[in-house]
Amino acid sequence: MTQDRAPDYRALADRLAHSLAEDLAQGRLRPGDRLPTSRDFAHRQGIAPSTASRVYAELVRRGVAVGEVGRGTFLRTTPTLPATPAHDSEPAGVVDMEVNFSVLPEQGAMLAAGMAPLVAPEMLQRLLSRPTLRGEAATREAVARLMGRGGWAPQPENLLFAGRGQQALAACFTALIEPGERLGFEAMTYPLAKALALRLGLQPVSLAMDAEGLRPDAVAAAHRAHPLRLLYVQPDMHNPLGITMPAARRRELAALCRELGILVVEDAVYTFLAEDTAEPLAAHAPERVVVVDSLSKRVAPGLTLGFLATPPALRHRLGAALRLGAWAAQGRPWPPRRAGWRMAAWPSWCAASGWTRGTATRWRGPSWARPA
Repeated sequence: MTQDRAPDYRALADRLAHSLAEDLAQGRLRPGDRLPTSRDFAHRQGIAPSTASRVYAELVRRGVAVGEVGRGTFLRTTPTLPATPAHDSEPAGVVDMEVNFSVLPEQGAMLAAGMAPLVAPEMLQRLLSRPTLRGEAATREAVARLMGRGGWAPQPENLLFAGRGQQALAACFTALIEPGERLGFEAMTYPLAKALALRLGLQPVSLAMDAEGLRPDAVAAAHRAHPLRLLYVQPDMHNPLGITMPAARRRELAALCRELGILVVEDAVYTFLAEDTAEPLAAHAPERVVVVDSLSKRVAPGLTLGFLATPPALRHRLGAALRLGAWAAQGRPWPPRRAGWRMAAWPSWCAASGWTRGTATRWRGPSWARPA
C-alpha cells in the first residue's frame, strides 16, 4: 500500500496567494485583514502544522502577507503573486519590468571601437585590480560630470562606488533606516526596490501619484499617520510609468522632506533618457537626498558599475554599508556577538568609522550621521 505524497508547501503557497488576490479584487478581503492561524489552516487543508507554518512563511517572504509576533499574520496592502519560474524565453505578451533595457543593433560595434584602447597591458592591469569604494580622483570627476544635469553636479569627494545599482540601493536601505520603520514608495514603483525593502524587514508604504509623479500631500498624510523614515522616488523617466516630475513639484517635495525630516533615495538610473534636464531633488535638499545611478541602463546590463552621490554627513555611513555588503558577499563570517564589544576588536575600517554593533544584528552609524 502506497501513501499519497504530502503537497509541497510552495504549491500550497501559490494557490493561497492566488486565492487571496482574487478575494481582494472581489472585495471579499481588505488589506490588513487577519488570516486564519496556521493551525486552523492546517486543519482545513488536512496538512501538518509544520507544513502550514512553512506556507505562511513563504507568503511573508513573497510579500503577500506580514507576520507580527503575538498578533498573527495579516494581508499586505499590495500582495504579490508568486514569481514566475525562470525560462529561457519569456512567454508571449509578458513584459518583465525588473530587467528592461535597450540594446541598439549597432551597439556592439560602437562599444568595440570605444573599448579598443582598454586592451593596452598597462590599462588592463588597472582595470583588473581590486576596485575601491572611493575610486580614483579622475573616475570621481568623470562620474560627477556624467551625473550632472540642470546646473547641478555632485561634488566628486562625495561619490561612492558599488558593484551595481542594486547594491547601491541595498546600502541605502541598510544604512538609512532601521528594521520595522516605514519606507515610502510611489504607488507604482521599481519592483525589486520594494522586494529589497521587504527582505530587510522594512515596512513599505504606497503613496499616491498623479500625472506629475509622487504627490507631496500623500507623503505628508502618510507621515502624519505614522512617521516615514525614508522615501524612495524616481523623478525622471519613472519605471514603469515613464513620468518625469516637473521642477515645481521637485522643489515642493524637497521642501516637504526637509520640513518633516525625511531622508530621500533618488533613483536616477533612467535620467539620461529624459528630455527635461530639471535639477534633481538633491539640488533642493542636498543634506537629505542620496542620488543612486548606474551604468547598466546607460551602456549595457553587463556593465553594472553603480555610484552614489551622498550628503557629506552620510558618506561614511553609506560607505560602511557598502563595505559590509562586500564582506558578506565574500562569505566571511560575522564577528562574534558580545554585548559591549567595540569595533576596535573587529575590522579596522569599522573602527575607523566609529561604528558599534546594533542589538538587532544591524550596523548603526555614529550619532552625527544618523537621520534626524
